[in-house]
Amino acid sequence: MEQSSAQQLLILFRDGGCQFRGVYALGGIPPTLKRLSGSGPRSVPLPMVEALYKYQSDQRRFCRLPARTMSGSVDAFTIPGHLWHPKKPGTPK
Repeated sequence: MEQSSAQQLLILFRDGGCQFRGVYALGGIPPTLKRLSGSGPRSVPLPMVEALYKYQSDQRRFCRLPARTMSGSVDAFTIPGHLWHPKKPGTPK
């Protein structure tokens, strides 16, 4: 993450339960979220973002934002469930 030139880092949550899954950097043209650490898709185009969250430091929790536009006040996001790839079963030995 130290080597990233991105001006904004965001957390990927699995769902509305705010389970951490990864850290993403916002950048590129068109703007895309690229995974720096953790699990999840390597890149997420902005139209695929399902929900946006902001960290409320006074309440010590993430609150869902009603907005659908990415801005500097966004700290985390979720993606639709179908983008999560189920683990492939291993082949029996």
